[in-house]
Amino acid sequence: MTRKFFVGGNWKMNGDKASIDGIVTFLNQSAGVDNVDIIVAPPSPYLAYVKDQLKSSVKVAAQNSYKVAKGAFTGEISPAMLKDLGLEWVILGHSERRHVFGEQDELVAEKTVHALENNVNVIFCIGEKLEEREAGNTKEVNFRQLQSLVDKKVNWDHIVIAYEPVWAIGTGKTASPAQAQEVHGWIREFLKEKVSADVANKIRIIYGGVVNLHTTAGDIEIELWSRECPLASRNFIQLCMEGYYNGTIFHRLVKGFIIQGGDPTGSGHGGESIYGEPFKDEFHQRLRFNRRGLMGMANAGRDDNNSQFFFTIGSEPARDLDKKHTLFGKIVGNTVFNMLKMTECDVDSNDRPRTIHKIIGATIVKNPFDDIKPRKREHKPVEKKLNLLSFGDEAEEDELELNHANKVLHKKGKSAHDVLDDGKLSTQVAVTPDELGDYEPGEDAECTTSTVSSIRAKFAKRKKVDTRYCYAIIEIVVLDFITYIYSTVEEETEGMKMYSALKMKFKSKSKMIVKMRDPKREEQSAAIMERFAKRLRCSDRSAILFDKKINIDENKEDHEEEKKFGIDLDAEDLEGNDWMLNKFVAEDEDSTISKAKDANLREESEDWYDINDPRNKMNKRRRGEE
Repeated sequence: MTRKFFVGGNWKMNGDKASIDGIVTFLNQSAGVDNVDIIVAPPSPYLAYVKDQLKSSVKVAAQNSYKVAKGAFTGEISPAMLKDLGLEWVILGHSERRHVFGEQDELVAEKTVHALENNVNVIFCIGEKLEEREAGNTKEVNFRQLQSLVDKKVNWDHIVIAYEPVWAIGTGKTASPAQAQEVHGWIREFLKEKVSADVANKIRIIYGGVVNLHTTAGDIEIELWSRECPLASRNFIQLCMEGYYNGTIFHRLVKGFIIQGGDPTGSGHGGESIYGEPFKDEFHQRLRFNRRGLMGMANAGRDDNNSQFFFTIGSEPARDLDKKHTLFGKIVGNTVFNMLKMTECDVDSNDRPRTIHKIIGATIVKNPFDDIKPRKREHKPVEKKLNLLSFGDEAEEDELELNHANKVLHKKGKSAHDVLDDGKLSTQVAVTPDELGDYEPGEDAECTTSTVSSIRAKFAKRKKVDTRYCYAIIEIVVLDFITYIYSTVEEETEGMKMYSALKMKFKSKSKMIVKMRDPKREEQSAAIMERFAKRLRCSDRSAILFDKKINIDENKEDHEEEKKFGIDLDAEDLEGNDWMLNKFVAEDEDSTISKAKDANLREESEDWYDINDPRNKMNKRRRGEE
């Protein structure tokens, strides 16, 4: 049987009027999807506002309701109030209500019964905590929560079971598809045993599925988002079950962008969906093409999805694909490297890979749609879509002529002489059947054998010669390259050697000098001044010669370098230290003689400097320039 799809979104205690307006605008832009219930659950203060603003087929649900119609229960909401607002859904038994607010199984069951009595559909939540799963009590906990509802003998037609483990709520973790599908199976078995097989088959349980795609590059494990994109997920799973993709190739590769497949014709213009016609796009606000390894539906326009799909291979987000292609799955685990292996090849001008990879088969690991049954495939004659070509009219005329020629010449071999309408080409055969009757095959057998052998020997000899020639050319090029490299190195002259040595010496000395900001800089300066003052205080040359120097590290190699180049870097202009003891005394002059110059003698004396500005206008007139 076919169950109606269900997609629900719980906003919890999040959002404000501005953010809600944005979500409502987005929801109103979508026309909705047939055979799918889409539910949103805003916070209680915004229930009426969201209900009034939504224009599409999206339904509004409350996040909680109480077990009685009215009374002194501050902060609670009754199903009758929800019904009065025109709401049809309510979420009950959510893990946060159970574990944060302490709601027990019995209370959740009573609230569910009262909501159903008021004709409000219920999203009944179940799930286990992390310690309960690790202790192996997953089945026991979920069965206990369901048993409280079974005991009330409720109408299961208006209930949707939402399984989500408590340890995945608000932590960023999610249950693996295998874990979710395992619990789904247990739930259906429990309902089949405790209620009926009909209820077990009909009831909707929310979670996802997994497909393992076998290719020539290795297995690719795909996790489908069946809740967010039920149409695309169902289409892909059923086509895999029917073997529709077996033998199909990945016919398109856009480097750094996508790799595309799923077309039985291998041309990029074929493929059909399980619905018999193209199905609608499915966009979700949380799903974006933001990394590699994502799976989307290939289409030629809006709501034109069939069988073709693609994987993203770029490391950067592919924003051009958002809101244009349905994103319905992702590659999980290390199998993404098998997909990337298919992209390691060249492509032609039409983005067709030169190395072709095929889909060998597919394994449905976890199927979220228990009612899928493979169809019997009918082999329909392939219709050529000539309108896909820019020269469609001419192609149609050529097709008619070719069909006519096939009918006339279907009993004999055809050539271009028969098919083409060209007067220069004769339809008569060059050798008649009578002449062929006199031919004996053995006549030319020996000649043919010898000819083939000679041709093979000729090509083998040419191959050897070509190989030797190539190796010789390579050796010559390598030798020329090496010679060129070593010939370009110039020999260092004596002057350059001296310069390099001095440069290295001064560099090494500069490393020993204390930096300006270093506290030891002042100590070093004081030591040098003390050394100089001590030398001045010495009374004779012997004291200077035997004076102890300040402990300053010196490079012992300096003396060897000085001997090597014949330069004394410490040589002084005046030999000896006698000049330090000399005192400069000026000669006595006559005190009656003035040392000032007479300004009246300026014109006559040669000791005066000319301080006139040549650019001054008066000086220019004196010189007769003006």
